[in-house]
Amino acid sequence: MAKALVQLLTYLGMPSVAATALAVLISETTPLSLSELAKKTGYAKSHLSPHLKILAANGLISMVRSKKKIIYTARKESIIMLLRSHLENLKAMVNSVSHTLVDQEIRPILNRLSNKLEEVLRELEGGYNG
Repeated sequence: MAKALVQLLTYLGMPSVAATALAVLISETTPLSLSELAKKTGYAKSHLSPHLKILAANGLISMVRSKKKIIYTARKESIIMLLRSHLENLKAMVNSVSHTLVDQEIRPILNRLSNKLEEVLRELEGGYNG
């Protein structure tokens, strides 16, 4: 599991348990059961389960019942979805601040930042193509 991926996900506001589980699922080439996830993350199944339900409810992972167990798979585009959401929020906040500022030195900087964020968002618009 990539430690940097867990750090990115927690930076984006995800609880560390959910970030760790999602990072493991993104890094894996095959779907995992709850028991397998518990082994790979070091978290108890009872601790992982509510976080996995939240990840699924937010469209970041899929849960499929296979015989007597549930199999979890990351939606590979989940990181792009998270980044896009956070960048959209950042752009909205930058625009809001820019419109309320009287300072003529800071305002153009914020406007340029907003334009750059818009460029990045357009690049991410296509989402994950892998």
